Amino acid sequence: MIWAFSQQGIMDKYLPQDKKKSSLSLINTNDTSFKKNLDSYKYSNDDRKKEDAFKKCLDFVSELDLLLETNEYILDDSPLMVDYAIFPFIRQFINVDVQRFKDEGLKKIYQWFNRMLSSNEFEHIMMKSKIS
Repeated sequence: MIWAFSQQGIMDKYLPQDKKKSSLSLINTNDTSFKKNLDSYKYSNDDRKKEDAFKKCLDFVSELDLLLETNEYILDDSPLMVDYAIFPFIRQFINVDVQRFKDEGLKKIYQWFNRMLSSNEFEHIMMKSKIS
């Protein structure tokens, strides 16, 4: 993403200097421990391991929910690179069991998720190809 944003000349807009350290830290956590636990939650055949992985994923998602108490998006009132980087993984987490996620009562992350899901950017990248 950093390379792509640099090529488009939009790096400062989506990874502002004052939010760079926290953005990259959250992205790193997402890409390492959250992704590992997400895979265990999605694919484990062992109910105990699956439950443990869910709880570990929920720790990270709860941290994001707290950040959303003060902003519309994770670190700002407009989407940044961190939102775009983390969104697909949060989407996977929620989609494993939507009702279970809703039952956790994390309203801010759910509102953020729905904002991201209904954004023009998401609709644009998720356009279905037509086969003729």
